[in-house]
Order: sequence, then structure tokens, then C-alpha cells
Amino acid sequence: MRDKESAVFTATPKSVAGLAILFLVLAAFFGFLNSQKVKALRTNLAQAQAARDAAERRRVHEKPNAPTGGTVTPEKQGKAAEAENKAAQAEAELAQIQKEKADLQTKLDANQQEIASLQKRVEEAEKTPNALGAGRPTATAPTADLQAQLDDAHRQLDSAEKEKAFLSEKLRDTQERSGQPKEGKKHRETSARRTGVQGTVLA
Repeated sequence: MRDKESAVFTATPKSVAGLAILFLVLAAFFGFLNSQKVKALRTNLAQAQAARDAAERRRVHEKPNAPTGGTVTPEKQGKAAEAENKAAQAEAELAQIQKEKADLQTKLDANQQEIASLQKRVEEAEKTPNALGAGRPTATAPTADLQAQLDDAHRQLDSAEKEKAFLSEKLRDTQERSGQPKEGKKHRETSARRTGVQGTVLA
């Protein structure tokens, strides 16, 4: 019986350490993906702001030419307003995605800290029965307490793993949503380029 308990204590810390390393690797991978996503969103935001600035410059440039232009001006103003609305929507989506990313990152960090503390508890539980076994071979009550603590640590570790899986799923959903504003921005950029060509032809 004692051999079985010692086998459980020696195999469990290795598996917990392996799981902790796996989670740390996953956390690093998701951190890298998040940084790439934030870079892409920042470049998209810069492009949207540049398109908005270009629309404002065109509008300022077209105001002196408005009496000669005639019918083209309201059309261009509608396109500029549409571009501004899309840019504002893209900025709002970027802010929301960055907030969600920050929330997920804090939850992920808390999960990693919890996993590290559970790993320490398991290591301490492994060391303590070995010390008790060397000093008092007949002490079964402290080993039962330690076994209960170890089981509790395993349950907490399982719940931390489930929460980690949930967070990674939520992170994937956030990344999928961030891909949608990019398509709208590409469409807006092409329409902004077309209006820029028309503006230069009229000027």
C-alpha cells in the first residue's frame, strides 16, 4: 500500500510540471498572436486615420471649387462622410478588441500564477511524505491529510485548465472578429483612392 502511495506522489509532480510547461508555452504562443494582432490593428487604424485626413483635405480643397463643380460635390461629400463613419466604426472596434485582449491577458496571467502555486503545493506535498516516511514509518494520518491536500490541488488544477481552455477559445473568437474590420477598411481604401483620382482630374 505504501509503495502505491509513493508511486502516486512521484508520478504526479512530473505530470503537473509537464502541464505547467505546456500552459506556459501556450501562453507565450497566444501572447505572440496577440502582439501580431495589435500591430495589424494599429496599422489599420493608421490607414483609416490617413484616409480620414485625406478626405478632410479633399473637402477643404473642394470648397473653393464648389461653385464651378456643381453636381459632383454632394456625391463626394456623401462618400467622405461614409469614409468617416467607417473609420469611426473601425476605431471603436479596435478599442473594444484591445480592451477584451487586456482582460483576457490579465485572466491568463492569473491562471498562470494559480498553476505555479498549485505546482509548488504538489512539490511540497511530495517532499513532506518522504520526510515523514523516513522519520516515522507508521504515520498514516499525516499522509492521509497530505493525500487530501494533493487531491484538492489536483481539482484546482483541473478547474484552472478548464478556465485556460475557455480563455483560449474566447481569444480565438476575438481574433476572428478582428479579421472582419480589415475587409471593410480595404473597401474603404479603394473608394477613397477613386475619389482621389476624380479630385485630381477636376482640379
